[in-house]
Amino acid sequence: RYSFIDGARQCAAGASYGGHLANWMQATTTRYKCLVSHAGAINNESQWGTSDSIYSRERNMGGPHWENSAKWAEQNPIKFAKDFKTPTLVTVGENDFRVPLNQSLEYWSTLQRMKVPSKLVVFEGENHWILKGENGRYFYSEVHGWLKKWL
Repeated sequence: RYSFIDGARQCAAGASYGGHLANWMQATTTRYKCLVSHAGAINNESQWGTSDSIYSRERNMGGPHWENSAKWAEQNPIKFAKDFKTPTLVTVGENDFRVPLNQSLEYWSTLQRMKVPSKLVVFEGENHWILKGENGRYFYSEVHGWLKKWL
């Protein structure tokens, strides 16, 4: 429909909830040539116990994961790891309390185990967002390098 869009060369990228959505795309489609996930939850169950937002997650899911496990599982990207295929750049701030470092480590480890091309970048001293100028510059150089490599 639009001549400036190449449907064969698409990447999905997101941060925070957008990172979670990029992870969900990893679990549910092979449409994209690559993904970029910053501070995205990969495992709703393990995030429940490590995040600073336990209450809202429980409220949205209708209770804790041990009481409503089917709903938690059907919306949990890690449960679909056998289908992971899309090359992914995973980034996170070391001091992220919203989507803690363990989520990115778990995602990257799973990608490595599934032999999916992937790279993990942890930003020392950063939180949920990359706020320091030089770190921001480095983040975008990593994203551009990832796009150049895979698109």
